[in-house]
Amino acid sequence: MQRAMVSQPMAGKTDQEIAATRERAILALKEKGFDVVNTLFTDE
Repeated sequence: MQRAMVSQPMAGKTDQEIAATRERAILALKEKGFDVVNTLFTDE
């Protein structure tokens, strides 16, 4: 299985906008057979 990571612009976007965009990208990649590596780091 191929792996992918999502890199996206975050400046000027809300947390909700970032999460929504990220989820759409992850779903599209998974539909194409990719294993998506979580590269979103938070302080939580």
